[in-house]
Amino acid sequence: MSKPDNPPAFPYSIHMKGGDKLSFPGMTLRDYFAGQVLMTLMKVGPRESAHFAYAYADAMLAERAKEPKP
Repeated sequence: MSKPDNPPAFPYSIHMKGGDKLSFPGMTLRDYFAGQVLMTLMKVGPRESAHFAYAYADAMLAERAKEPKP
């Protein structure tokens, strides 16, 4: 099974005077999803919270990769 697409979440660039450009990739979408889930899991231990948060994030990325149904 191939890994689902995990693009950057909230990337941004700053255009400086003189033409320089600073780019920041932001966190990955997987990390963002996991962080959102983590807020609901704070009642269990930290190791379990981290495991479940990333399991949910992986499931969200896999679902996101599916073709939309008409």
